[in-house]
Amino acid sequence: MHAVVETRLLVHAWFKAWNRADQQALRGLLQVPHVRLSGTRLSVDDTEAAVLRRPDFRALASVQEWHSSTLDRLEANQRSPDKVHAAVALSLLAADGHRYADGQVVYVTTRRAGRWGIQLRSGTLSPVPAPVEAGGRQEAVAQARRVLEAWIEAGDRGDRAASSRLVHLPFVELRGPELVVHRAPPDPPAPARPPAAGRSAVSRLRVRECARRKVSLEVDIDRFDPGGSPTGHDSLLAIVVERGGRWALQVLSTFRQEDPAGV
Repeated sequence: MHAVVETRLLVHAWFKAWNRADQQALRGLLQVPHVRLSGTRLSVDDTEAAVLRRPDFRALASVQEWHSSTLDRLEANQRSPDKVHAAVALSLLAADGHRYADGQVVYVTTRRAGRWGIQLRSGTLSPVPAPVEAGGRQEAVAQARRVLEAWIEAGDRGDRAASSRLVHLPFVELRGPELVVHRAPPDPPAPARPPAAGRSAVSRLRVRECARRKVSLEVDIDRFDPGGSPTGHDSLLAIVVERGGRWALQVLSTFRQEDPAGV
């Protein structure tokens, strides 16, 4: 549970620093390179200077009437000794105290060189009252699930070309705590499943963030040999986005096989 405790401390410290508009304190809570998905826009800040340029609190206050944010819920079901996938619900408040937006944020925290920090953030905001768009969100979840299942099936076949077609570039991968940014084919990796090695099946899928063009999925996958006997279990976080009319994986965070992920 040490990893979850460290993650909770990090996220709570993040909200406190955010509400103080304390840029330096925020920087101290991040890992560099740092990955951010604001809506469907991917940013990889790989220098200290790039990290310190964000966010622009004055613009946030003037454009959105933002005054403070509240951390309403934090869950961390998938974790290992050096990485945690945390799902957060938050509220945005104006100066007069009224809540004008709700948010869903996924944080991936990692321990690197003995230090815990926030490696990746992906957030979605919805105005209050939110417009009725349940149908659009359901379709987004269905699209994201189709992409993920096709990617898993391509891995079971050992079809690297099909796997590559199911990702957006740059494709961000977190293998345990190690960050890899794939900027050109054929870098995006297929799942590590050789041909005729059996099959995989999604045993649990939970939506952690959902917008019309982005869905973050927390997934458990069971592995079976050709005879149908269980061979293993994987946990992962997949962020699937729609860009250019095409749904594909943008971020994949997996645990090392020796890690007891998701327990």
